[in-house]
Amino acid sequence: MTALKFCLMIPFTEQDNEEMKRYTKGGIWIKKMKVDETAYKTLRKIQLSEEKFPLLTKIEQNFYSKLAEYQKNLDNIPETEIQTIKRIFTIICELREEKIVKAALSKARGGKPDLKNMLDEEKKLFDSTLDVLMQTRIKLFGKD
Repeated sequence: MTALKFCLMIPFTEQDNEEMKRYTKGGIWIKKMKVDETAYKTLRKIQLSEEKFPLLTKIEQNFYSKLAEYQKNLDNIPETEIQTIKRIFTIICELREEKIVKAALSKARGGKPDLKNMLDEEKKLFDSTLDVLMQTRIKLFGKD
């Protein structure tokens, strides 16, 4: 039998909000979680860091593959918890994408963006975005 774990949850939708009210204790929403609490807290920390800071957060090189494996092993987890984890992952990915595109734009305009926390998969996005920007600039402005 899987032990229930508890962790703070932030409602993302009205449905989450209503569901969490059933687990209210002292004004703090607590939701029974069957997922790995450590992994969940790690994802939330990354999400909050990506939202708070303008530069990419330092994460493990194998972050995406580990997360894909983690998502495959969410058997017997309530659908609302799976959806919450997927929303957090999507938010992290979209925030990082935005920062990568902004870094490519900065570089295309002559800037020197900080790329030290960019993962290998993200470097490919950066390089291809930069390539398209540079080709477009050459066509529009006629310069390298």
